[in-house]
Amino acid sequence: ERIQYPPWFANSYISFNMGYIDYPFSQAQLEPGFQVASIGIPHTAISLLLGHHFNKNFSAQLSYMRPVQWVNYKDINGLTSRHTVHMNVAGLTARAITPIGGQFSLYAEGGLGIVTRSGFKLKNHDVVKDANYPTVLLGTGLRYRLNNNWDLQTGIAYTPPNESQKQPHILLVSSGVMFNLRPLSAEKVQDNAHDQRTPEASHA
Repeated sequence: ERIQYPPWFANSYISFNMGYIDYPFSQAQLEPGFQVASIGIPHTAISLLLGHHFNKNFSAQLSYMRPVQWVNYKDINGLTSRHTVHMNVAGLTARAITPIGGQFSLYAEGGLGIVTRSGFKLKNHDVVKDANYPTVLLGTGLRYRLNNNWDLQTGIAYTPPNESQKQPHILLVSSGVMFNLRPLSAEKVQDNAHDQRTPEASHA
C-alpha cells in the first residue's frame, strides 16, 4: 500500500481533446480506372494523449487521433455504393513548454507519427489502397493551468502529405482538458501514512 505515487508515475498526465480535422481526401486517392460521384469528409475528431512531465519545460507523450466518423466514397464508376476509408494517426513526440505569464504557457512538439489507413476494394480490385507508414508529427498550442491537477489546452497537430501513399496532409485543431498526476503534498503523504497505521493500532 503506497502513500506516494511511484517516481515513474508521478508527474504523468492524460489528456482528452475534440476539434476540427482537415484531411482533403479526393479523387486523387483512387487507383487508375475509378471515378467517384461524391466524397463525404466528416471533420469532427478526437485525440488522446498520455505523457510524462520530466520538468516544467519538457515532456514526452504518446498520442492517438482520428475523425469521429470515417471518410466515405459514394457511387464508384456509376454503381450505387458507399465505401468507408478508416484513418488513424499515432504519435510519439517530445514537447517543449514555455511559460508566458500568469497561468498560461506555450508549447511546441515534434516527433514520430504513424499514419494508418484502411482502404477498400471493388470486385477484388483496389480502389483506395491500405497504407501504413511513418511520418513527421508536429504541433503547437496554448495551455492554461486551472490548478495543480487540471489544465485546459488548445492546439494544432500536423502531418505532411505523402505522395507515394496517395495520402493528403492531416491538420487537427482541438481543445480539451489535461489531468496531471502531481506528487502528493507532504501533508497528504502524512495523512495517508496515518490512515494506514490506524487500522493496525486499532487491531492491537
